[in-house]
Amino acid sequence: PGTIATTAYDVMGANIKTVMLHTKGALMNEFAKIYARNFSVEDMQQAIKFYSSPAGQRILAATPELTAEAISLSQVVVTPRLSGITEKGIPQMISNLKQQAAAPAATPTSAPANATTATGKK
Repeated sequence: PGTIATTAYDVMGANIKTVMLHTKGALMNEFAKIYARNFSVEDMQQAIKFYSSPAGQRILAATPELTAEAISLSQVVVTPRLSGITEKGIPQMISNLKQQAAAPAATPTSAPANATTATGKK
């Protein structure tokens, strides 16, 4: 018998799989709309031709690994820069929010009903 965590994980995995199976058609329709907005029929025919070629097949096969490597590289490069920004930015943001909370709320002023405008009209 599995642990409670393993059982919960299995149940969650099964639920996610069910959701994905039921939404696959809807997602495919939405993806088709995105491609249709951005590419002509000729573009798509050329893409199919390319991805059917040996070079296209190699790119398709390598894409998951390349994507994972690009994401890892992005995290290595971007994360240190973001932490510097957040270390400086969060205290400033908190200070700004405190100042805004302490400031009296601005209330819109309206002219009295009998006030005259600059043109002399009421």
